[in-house]
Amino acid sequence: MRDYYAYMDFDGYAKAEEQLAAYDFLGYIETLKKVKAKAFEYDGDAMALINFHTGIQDELESINSYYKLSKSTYVRGKQCHKSLFLNKNRKEVRDQLSAETKLLFKKGRHFEDEFRNKLGEGVNLKDKLGHAFSYYPYFTKKLMQLKKELVFEAGFTFEGVLVLVDALQRNDDGSYSVYEIKNSSEIKEVHYWDMAIQYYVLKENLKKIKNFNLVFNEAGTHKVVDLKAALEKRVKSIKDELVEFKAILNSNLEPATSMGDHCNFPYKCDFTGYCKKKSEGSFFDKLLNIVHRGYK
Repeated sequence: MRDYYAYMDFDGYAKAEEQLAAYDFLGYIETLKKVKAKAFEYDGDAMALINFHTGIQDELESINSYYKLSKSTYVRGKQCHKSLFLNKNRKEVRDQLSAETKLLFKKGRHFEDEFRNKLGEGVNLKDKLGHAFSYYPYFTKKLMQLKKELVFEAGFTFEGVLVLVDALQRNDDGSYSVYEIKNSSEIKEVHYWDMAIQYYVLKENLKKIKNFNLVFNEAGTHKVVDLKAALEKRVKSIKDELVEFKAILNSNLEPATSMGDHCNFPYKCDFTGYCKKKSEGSFFDKLLNIVHRGYK
C-alpha cells in the first residue's frame, strides 16, 4: 500500500520553491512548515515518507543560525564592557533616543539608500526578513548560490558572531566587493572597529574578497576607500576580544566599570543615565555611612 502518498505534499513543496525563487523568504518558511506538519500526520512506518519528513525538518533547522554577538554588540563591547552586559540583561534602563539622534539615523539611512541606488537593483534582505536576523545567513547563501549580483544586508556568521553587510556585490570573476556605508565626513576609528569584525567573519565565508570598502560623505558625494589591507592587520586581536565579550554575556555579574571618557566615545552610550544614577547613589550611600559613623 502507498497510502502515505497523500501525506507527501509535493504541491506544497513546489510552492515553497516558487516562493524561494521569488524571494518570498518568510512565505517559503511557512509553506515548508505546513508541508512538514502534513507529513507528520502519518502514523505509519513508510521509509519514503520518513525520509521526506526528515528532509523538510533538516531544511527548516538549517534556516536558523546561532549567534551570540553581532557587529553592533561587538562595537559596544569595545566601547564599554558594562554597556555590553546591560544591553543583554537590562534593556529597560536604556536611555530614550533624542530627537537629534533620530535625525542623524534618518540622514544616515538616506545617504545609504542613495549609494545603494547607485550600485543598482539588488535583493534587500531587511525588506524580506525584517528583524528575523537569524535567518539572514541562510538566505544570503541561497542568493549566492543563485549568483545574485547584488545583495543588501547580506548576513554571515562565524564563531557565534553575526554581521550584516550594507552591500555585497558579486564581480564577473566570482570575487566579491563589500561596502560599508557611513554618513560621516571622515574615516573614524570606530569605522575600523565596525569593519574589522565584518572582515573577520567574511574571510571565513567568502573565497575571494576583492575589496572591502568604506563609503563616506565627502562634501556631499559618496567617497569610496578600500580598507582591506588595513583591516587585515586589525583582525589578529579580534579572537581574544570575542572570548572576553562572550564571557561577559555569559556572566550574571555586572562589570564594575566606572564612568569616564569612554561614555561618549565613539558614541554617547545609551546607558549613561543608568550609570549616572547608580554612581550618584553610591556616592550618597558612602556619605550617609560617614555621617552615621560620626554620630556614634
